[in-house]
Amino acid sequence: MDAAFAAAVKCRKEIFSGTPVIASTIVQIQHLAFPELMIEIRCVAKV
Repeated sequence: MDAAFAAAVKCRKEIFSGTPVIASTIVQIQHLAFPELMIEIRCVAKV
């Protein structure tokens, strides 16, 4: 989890710097629904 958090912080600084400020959440779980997956991404966008 520590490595995932560090990577997320690095990517966020490189990609989403400036305004508006982007919200994000990191949650640790035991496993995903499909074992062959490494990550699961869910997002909601409003324009």
